[in-house]
Amino acid sequence: MYQGHHPDGSSIQKHSAGSHYPYVVRVVEHTATNLGAADVVDPSGRIVGTFFYPLGNKEKRLEAYGRAFAQAEELAERRRDSLN
Repeated sequence: MYQGHHPDGSSIQKHSAGSHYPYVVRVVEHTATNLGAADVVDPSGRIVGTFFYPLGNKEKRLEAYGRAFAQAEELAERRRDSLN
């Protein structure tokens, strides 16, 4: 099901986004600083949350992903509630 576009013009498919739709979790790894970040991005493209982790630490990486997805799901739920 087509739901709109990301700021870069690519389409958003609701069925593939999961319970955090329309929020996006993106992961960026900075090898120069040895840090990774799981960002929560709102529908306008603004970063609304960032969870850092040291590169090479799987446990911390998965923890950061989990926290980012939890925040995205909470924000999506609030958004859905406000539209009803």
